[in-house]
Amino acid sequence: SQFSGEILNVEDSKFLEFSVKNEKGKTVKFYWLTFVESDIDLTTDYKTLTGKTVDISYIQKEFFDSRIGEYKIYNVIQSIKVNQ
Repeated sequence: SQFSGEILNVEDSKFLEFSVKNEKGKTVKFYWLTFVESDIDLTTDYKTLTGKTVDISYIQKEFFDSRIGEYKIYNVIQSIKVNQ
């Protein structure tokens, strides 16, 4: 799947969580859990992405969330392209 929008926030907890808002005002959370193909060096530059517009390719994966005791669907990033 694809999603385009502005990165509102990058939360650095156990995994990196990107909050992205599209042109219709919908905000979606994406997770960096595996290798991500990108046109930038994400490991050092992810903190600079807030406020930038990106195209994200992702898959949905179901993981068990022990905090709530059930499975939850996560949007797992496959690639990120920064729009200049």
